[in-house]
Formats: sequence, structure tokens, C-alpha cells
Amino acid sequence: MNKIQWIHNNKLSAGTTLRDPQQAENNNTALHTGGKAEDIINNRIRLSKDLGIALSQWVFAQQTHSDNIYKVTLKDAGRGSFSHDDGIADCDALYTKEKNIALGVFHADCVPVLLYDPFTEIICAIHSG
Repeated sequence: MNKIQWIHNNKLSAGTTLRDPQQAENNNTALHTGGKAEDIINNRIRLSKDLGIALSQWVFAQQTHSDNIYKVTLKDAGRGSFSHDDGIADCDALYTKEKNIALGVFHADCVPVLLYDPFTEIICAIHSG
């Protein structure tokens, strides 16, 4: 998998994926971009396997270039993972302190911001456009 990854104390992982012409859809993992959904989901599954977390444990937002932030709980696991339509609506930042949840934001030409507070163990993924 073509990615940049950072791991902290074997319990926190952050990173970004990169374009890869060797993969379907150039390794695209964004369902809202109009690519072939089956290939994009397969790219997500491959990334999930590489990171050791099921795709059903990811949470994605329906990004809108807003200042809206959403607190992710365990009941949100899987939202936006297999369909853009069930992602967190009208949101550009996700945060959680739940374990075994992956937060996904898309950034293309925008800036991704990843935050971690070691005292509260809150993580946050922000699409900063």
C-alpha cells in the first residue's frame, strides 16, 4: 500500500495514502469523487488490512468545507465505510477517544490536520480547506 504512516507507542497510528498508478483508481479511497465504487472499497479494504483494523471500524464524513465537528462513538463504527451516503453528514472534523476506531478525512489539495491529546487520549482528524 502506498502510504505515509506514523505509529506512536504501538497504540496510535496516523498517516495518509498516496496516488499509486499500479492500483485500481490510482489507489483512490474517496467514494465521493466519482470513481468506480467497487475498486475504491477494495482500496479501502487493502488499506484496512495493512493497518490491522477492519473497514467496519472506520468512520468517514460527508465533507462540506464547513467548521462542523462530530464526536464519534462506538455506535458510529462503519459509517461512510462502504457508502458515502451513510457517512457523518455536513462535517469536516471527526474526534473520538474510543479505541479501535479509525477516523478518515480526505484532503486532496486541502490540508489534513491530525491531533492527539495524550492526557485525554482524544484523537481528531480535520479536513482543513
